[in-house]
Amino acid sequence: MERTENLPLVDFGFKKEVLFNAEKINSLSEITKREPFLSEKKIVTIFDLDGVIFELGKKNNYEDNFFRLLAFRDIISKSNGVIYNSFRINIDENGDLWNILKPVFGRKSVSRCPFMIESSKNRLKSFTEKANPDIEIKFNISFEKIKGLFKPDGKILSWSEKVLEHNKSLVFIGSSFVDLIVTEQVAKNAKQKGLNNENIYSFNTGHRWI
Repeated sequence: MERTENLPLVDFGFKKEVLFNAEKINSLSEITKREPFLSEKKIVTIFDLDGVIFELGKKNNYEDNFFRLLAFRDIISKSNGVIYNSFRINIDENGDLWNILKPVFGRKSVSRCPFMIESSKNRLKSFTEKANPDIEIKFNISFEKIKGLFKPDGKILSWSEKVLEHNKSLVFIGSSFVDLIVTEQVAKNAKQKGLNNENIYSFNTGHRWI
């Protein structure tokens, strides 16, 4: 079994400085047993869709998916806001291209990577609202995530700043090195703006590079 590492306030970038709280996890169920979910602080959670919620490989089976869904629900129920972040391509499900791709990438719940259709977002939104009727939901679905290797998407920066300005906790849940770099860039931006980096948390499954 892979050992869980507790890495408080670690910089995953090039400078040796304290930037954010980071922890390697084996499953989503561990997250609500950690800070900031044990405190009374308001939390905004940024989820990587593929690799965390929709995982490929040996863990893509009924049992693992069921327990991952329960953990996903518990995280949402303890969050005040959620942002679904993905490099997927938005595609018109009423268009000719989707009619061609649907047999491969379409499914009843959420469309398969690398595409996202509106009905998939609506189903994800519906599940989220059932878990937490009062939660604020945002989507950031585009190739902008890949650009996070160099500079995070403007939406993520702007949203993150607002969260930290209101002294809320900002939680990134990712699966890859890219997710860690995006978190680092957000933390660097927060530090430049004089915001509290100790309110930034990163949980990473390390299951996929992207």
